[in-house]
Amino acid sequence: MPKAWFVALAALSKSATPQRVRTNSISDHAVVAPAERKTGLK
Repeated sequence: MPKAWFVALAALSKSATPQRVRTNSISDHAVVAPAERKTGLK
């Protein structure tokens, strides 16, 4: 695989990571909790 493929994949994965996950990954505890979402399921 060309090196550019890996660079592009890393850029895509970084842009797809939510800010909450990025912040919590560098902390020793969960700083930002997940948002409460309505799923429509009962």
